[in-house]
Amino acid sequence: MDEVHFQQYGSRCRMWIPPEDRDPVVLHSPTRRSVGCFGAVRLRDGKFLYRREVERFNALSFWAFLKELCRVARRTRRRVVVILDNASPATAQWLLPGAGERDCYRGGLL
Repeated sequence: MDEVHFQQYGSRCRMWIPPEDRDPVVLHSPTRRSVGCFGAVRLRDGKFLYRREVERFNALSFWAFLKELCRVARRTRRRVVVILDNASPATAQWLLPGAGERDCYRGGLL
């Protein structure tokens, strides 16, 4: 399982200006958009599950993705192993008690 965050800033351009001319000032639109995605791959058959987050990309949206992953995995009645890369121990400790309430997750720290 992994997460990614795409950010889009205003357009950038490069142009060549002769040294004797003064550099022009080009104003860009002050748009700043971002999209976050969570994703997981089932190793058995390569099935991909993802969730796109446009508004918020935080612990609550991550927890919503974990619940959706649990719901999908419950249909197969198989164990789910979730590996959190770059997660701090505090984050992992926060997730483990809630994961234990669900029967499809069993957690531990590596």
